[in-house]
Amino acid sequence: MNLHDELWARRPGADAGLTDLIAYHRRCAKAYDDMATADPGHRHEAMAWARIERRQAQTIENDLIDLLETYTSR
Repeated sequence: MNLHDELWARRPGADAGLTDLIAYHRRCAKAYDDMATADPGHRHEAMAWARIERRQAQTIENDLIDLLETYTSR
């Protein structure tokens, strides 16, 4: 099983909270960063996946902030 499959298998379920999803994507980014360092042959691919995972975490964070701002401005 490769890293991508291992991480996908540990993805939070559909009922997970947003903070769980953010934490998951951050863990994935870290794992891909570590892989980029440990496996030079897959460095560029791992770095690309790390960027994708960081972007996912940031998107969820931004959506959560927008939701909170909308809720608190009422």
